[in-house]
Amino acid sequence: MLFFLFLLSGNYSKIEAANPQGRIYGIDDYIITGSAWDPDCSGTPVEVHVYVDNEPQGVVCHAAYDCPWGEFCFSPKTGFWCAYRHPVNASSVPTNINIAVINKCGSGENIWLDKSQAVTVRAVHDREKNTILVDKPAYKIGISKRFGASVVEFYNKRVDQTLNLVQSDPGAALQVAIFGDPWHLVGSSPNCFGNPPEKKCNEFEKKVEAYFAGGVCGYPNNVEFFRYDWGWGFAHPYCDLRYNPTQAGSHCGHPNGSEIRHCWADGVKINCANLPANFTGKQLKFDVHFKNFFYPFSADNNYSYRDFDDVYGIITYNFENDYVQIDYDIWKARDTKYGAAWSSLPVAFLLQLSKAVYKKDGQICVGYNCKSVDNINSYEPTWGDNICINNRADGRWVTVLGSSEGVNSLGVRKTATPSDFLTLAFYNQPIKGSCSPRNIQVNFLPNGGGVQNGIAVQNGLYFEAELYHNMKFRSLIFPYKNDEILPGKNKNLGELVDSYAFAGGFMPEWECNMADFNNDGKTDGQDVKALLQDYKSNKLAADLSADGLVNGLDFGFIIKLY
Repeated sequence: MLFFLFLLSGNYSKIEAANPQGRIYGIDDYIITGSAWDPDCSGTPVEVHVYVDNEPQGVVCHAAYDCPWGEFCFSPKTGFWCAYRHPVNASSVPTNINIAVINKCGSGENIWLDKSQAVTVRAVHDREKNTILVDKPAYKIGISKRFGASVVEFYNKRVDQTLNLVQSDPGAALQVAIFGDPWHLVGSSPNCFGNPPEKKCNEFEKKVEAYFAGGVCGYPNNVEFFRYDWGWGFAHPYCDLRYNPTQAGSHCGHPNGSEIRHCWADGVKINCANLPANFTGKQLKFDVHFKNFFYPFSADNNYSYRDFDDVYGIITYNFENDYVQIDYDIWKARDTKYGAAWSSLPVAFLLQLSKAVYKKDGQICVGYNCKSVDNINSYEPTWGDNICINNRADGRWVTVLGSSEGVNSLGVRKTATPSDFLTLAFYNQPIKGSCSPRNIQVNFLPNGGGVQNGIAVQNGLYFEAELYHNMKFRSLIFPYKNDEILPGKNKNLGELVDSYAFAGGFMPEWECNMADFNNDGKTDGQDVKALLQDYKSNKLAADLSADGLVNGLDFGFIIKLY
């Protein structure tokens, strides 16, 4: 803060006289957006510094990204989307939000922006009423009652208890999203615009343009752009929306998000409104009705596409001192099919983290193409990695880290707390008796996710949601790295995640693919035969106990699994 105040003084030799300029578009309870530049060097991005609740530590962002608000913007690449160190209560908006633009070139002075000129001011979460905080010795987690019991805050208290590592936007967060094939014909198109279909999609295009020009809430689903022939020589015959029920729901067309129908605290059913803002118990359970994420904007909040909202789930949080376990039991309530697609079970949109460490083919890797972790700081952030985990030598975890680097080829700066981190783990049960194709996908989002230094990690599963076939899976969040030893354990975290619970690890016996040794998508007697062959050959593939040895302990596990 003292360094920032020194910058504001502007005591250095004069080259040019113009101060930087900035405008605030939106002030929310977790993010501030707008446009800024320095006229002395209009092609060079300027820094913006944001402080909340009079705290000395702020965050540094850059006005270098898309600015979709038309004439409001100084130029198309002067936008900033700056998430706070942590969400704030509604009473802090906008009073306790302060933002400055830092002079980049010449002798101009740094400036504070005028909050009274903001185009929109909102409390999206209304945090005091809707976020349940659970505070444990090693972490703090925030769960949203407004947005489908999704995780909207997570703090690694072992490193920095003031920095939220989850992107709090309800379209991001840590949540489940079920998709359908966008080209799958569902039948008659829902309430679209005009007639015939070509005219419908033409008019929908106009709606999309108006949606962007108005700067309303978010971006339309990419599938909509394929409904219209943009000169690529094809157009879809329908313009119905993509099947996309999400745990948090849509905060655009339906501001209340997904509906939590029932709540339980430590096994006792409770009125959800009576859940305390600070929960000190062991377990929370929620019955959630998923909502479709994207709806056309409607001034009267007309909820147009209710027919797509046929997904329900029980989401159970168990809070241990050193980690959170989240169990999902998701089902479909109608027999209409929407085609097979990759779904996120779940996806975690994270902040102020940029590097991913994972295990592939038995090797600990970082970044694209499974590079060695010998010098992790020498690598750029992960970009679009798909980590197939369909065999036993692949890990069920990803550790995501901050960065102390400056600008690199992706335009990425060092993160707010470079030493911060967390680890995510994922387990899937078979669907319809078999294990579907799956991967862990890691995408670095320098601003594609709407905020600075974002990264998305998702447990991807390819399947078609069907009536009577529940989707059951589990995720865990650890404030530890993969190579750290958890308290009371004798293995590092990565080994524990990949070890069965009956051997002292975290992996349930129902986890898909781990015992599928002949890779046919099933666990049966053929796998026992394949495993026995590995056992006889002393191959580490038969090391079910993950102790580095192939011995009688592993043979006992073979019998147990069989």
